[in-house]
Amino acid sequence: FLTRQLMREMEILRRTDSPHVVKCHGIFEKPLVGEVSILMEYMDGGTLESLRGAVTEQRLAGFARQILKGLSYLHGLKIVHRDIKPANLLLNSKDEVKIADFGVSKILVRSLDSCNSYVGTCAYMSPERFDSGGGSSDVYAGDIWSFGLMMLELLLGHFPLLPPGQRPDWATLM
Repeated sequence: FLTRQLMREMEILRRTDSPHVVKCHGIFEKPLVGEVSILMEYMDGGTLESLRGAVTEQRLAGFARQILKGLSYLHGLKIVHRDIKPANLLLNSKDEVKIADFGVSKILVRSLDSCNSYVGTCAYMSPERFDSGGGSSDVYAGDIWSFGLMMLELLLGHFPLLPPGQRPDWATLM
């Protein structure tokens, strides 16, 4: 039946309504079969991953503005994405960038909830997420760290903390 990750994604998609977050037009469940269909906004430009190294600073600045507005919106709803990377940012033909893939996101119930768990793509995780001593008190800082790494990656054409040609594919979902 439905996994916790899918349930979390569905709950977040139902809560969000922003021009900077991919729109969910409907969720259709067949509980007896354990099947779910999610009708999402069509983003005809694919992901930002395909633009690695082929984007001007001016265009990148426009992307940054949109992504930061999306993160601000999510953080205002007490949602921490926890997996910001080029593959989770969708682009359309109007050069609009929208945040997608909320499978490892977290909705904070209390302001002091922890987000130091090892979920998401390790390469993009902020250093404090690996610190078992608690790390940063700002639960949203990890999204901003990931955003910064991703912007550098798009500009440089490769992941900035690895040699060119090596990909940050390692993911951990715990």
